[in-house]
Amino acid sequence: MLFFTNVELQSDVIPSPGQADLYSAEDGRVSNADLENLRNTLINQYNYDPSTFNDVQDELEGVKIFGKLNYNLSDKHKLVLRHQYTKAEQFNRNSYSPDRINFSNNGVFFLSTTNSSAFELNSSFETKSSNKLIIGYTTVNDDRESLGTDFPYVTIDDAARGPIRFDTEQFSTGNLLEQKILSITDNFKLYRGKHTWIFSTHNEFYDIRNIFIRQTFGSYRFNSLDDFLTGQPKTQYDRSYSLIAGDQNVLGDNSQAAADFNA
Repeated sequence: MLFFTNVELQSDVIPSPGQADLYSAEDGRVSNADLENLRNTLINQYNYDPSTFNDVQDELEGVKIFGKLNYNLSDKHKLVLRHQYTKAEQFNRNSYSPDRINFSNNGVFFLSTTNSSAFELNSSFETKSSNKLIIGYTTVNDDRESLGTDFPYVTIDDAARGPIRFDTEQFSTGNLLEQKILSITDNFKLYRGKHTWIFSTHNEFYDIRNIFIRQTFGSYRFNSLDDFLTGQPKTQYDRSYSLIAGDQNVLGDNSQAAADFNA
């Protein structure tokens, strides 16, 4: 019997420095003090913290675990078992640019988890033949979420085409992909003189569930910071929701409006 295992850990931090002064230097645009006032208003009035509009950092945390077992059942039959586990957590935070202000909570949190197992049986027979049977099962769960608590995505038009944006990233409010894959492969070989006959089959069975509903918390646009702070009407509003009966108030990944199918 032979056993092998391997573990890999990854931790990356990528700074993304911000200098909102470069944005505010444009004539007519809001100042850093105005942006701080906006943040405080969101915290005190809406109980929502949009996080910073200056220095941020992207992060990637990952782990990979692999294990393999080779076992001789007899001199004619050998068994191989293997499994691989992969998990990655990625934080993509938006920062300022000279042309726009992004509060960092309108970034994206992406979680991906994969489990892959395989059973392999290698056999040889006295009839000058051999067989390899491989059964594999893989699950892949990809989930894209917002960084903060649930809140509409807001764009405020500032001077000189400078948008101010916060918060829940509008394409991540309902975004999920779950996959289950079963594969069965069998290769039977006959050895006859100088010739080898191979009889083979490969089969894959898929179970897939995919949700993508954008702007489930709504997306608002305002003409100016003053319009937003003083409760003036929005200039644009978008929201997506499920038309399935009884599902109108179910938001995010729990919606029944999924593409759910087998192949």
